[in-house]
Amino acid sequence: EVKASFFGVPYNEKEVATDFEDVQSILKDIKGNTGADIVARLTGFGASGLDFGEFASGISPDNAYGGKKGFKSLQKWCDDNQISLFPDADVVFYNKSGNGASVRKAATTVNDTRAKWYLRKLSTGERDTDKAYAYLINRYDLVRSGSKIKSMLKKIDANAVSLSTLSNTAYSDYRQGVYYAKSNMGVDVQYIYNYLQKSGYKIMSDSANDYAAVFSDFVYNAPSTSSQLDIFDTEIPFYYMAFRGLTTLSGPPINLSSDMRSNFLTSISYGSLLSFTLTANHNERFITGDYPDLAFSVYDDSKDTVCDYISSAKTVLDRLENAEIVSYIKQNDVSETKFSNGTTLYVNFGSTEAVTPAGVVEAYSHIFG
Repeated sequence: EVKASFFGVPYNEKEVATDFEDVQSILKDIKGNTGADIVARLTGFGASGLDFGEFASGISPDNAYGGKKGFKSLQKWCDDNQISLFPDADVVFYNKSGNGASVRKAATTVNDTRAKWYLRKLSTGERDTDKAYAYLINRYDLVRSGSKIKSMLKKIDANAVSLSTLSNTAYSDYRQGVYYAKSNMGVDVQYIYNYLQKSGYKIMSDSANDYAAVFSDFVYNAPSTSSQLDIFDTEIPFYYMAFRGLTTLSGPPINLSSDMRSNFLTSISYGSLLSFTLTANHNERFITGDYPDLAFSVYDDSKDTVCDYISSAKTVLDRLENAEIVSYIKQNDVSETKFSNGTTLYVNFGSTEAVTPAGVVEAYSHIFG
């Protein structure tokens, strides 16, 4: 939603950045231009869009985007074109009762008040109390939510689901002692994952905690840097070294980075799939809203760059497949990554050519050893 006014009276208006027909058009264009295998995640296609709303509202497609009929049509087209489609369900944060989750029964703090979660200010990391907040589903209901998620997915003929917040959020609930101090969070998440996967659904995670990553079919936005609470001379891809080969990983969205080329080269050096956040329509009000990144995600503004990066990475990714990272070394502007299938990859992050054991690597390029 974006802010609007009528004769000076402010109100919130739903702004559709992308509908299901737009999604199909974008995916068709990328597929046709690159021939790449595509994995797509749909975020914000429920009644509340990207804002907090009812439990798992993202897998109840809203009519503004094409409704259930539009989603089912997109799902069929994706199946026919070997594209994996993951509608995202926020099963942790919500601010309206519905879909089996009540605000009155939300998780509580140690003071026996309902816990609240706020968006963070980009500049300071502080809670932004001027923005809407969300409650957290109580842990007792969370661990039993698998059947509800399954029922909602069945209604739209989906065969996969993204559990973004569940995969990267650990929290306490002082309604019951068994959930104090984030206890049993990993066990509960694994129970939900196992239930859905046994029911035939593939699962995507987002920057997943370890207990979720090992059970995921796909991890989007895998961390490519440390927490940055300490200062390092260079980053080492510990997350990728631990999980590459166990599951499929993609890095942070390249087109939302302040340095797209460096982000791309980092993904290449880790053997990571490329990820992009894409929308169909631009609106200047996105810049002043809660999601300013949308202003930089319009596909028509960056499709040449998107397709060039995907085509450039395809040879690397095809060669690496599911190989694990054996070692990673970075000296000056050149990284050396060795993989378990015997492949060595050199990536030059610098603005001048570099000499490696495999030969000369041009600026901002890569070479196999």
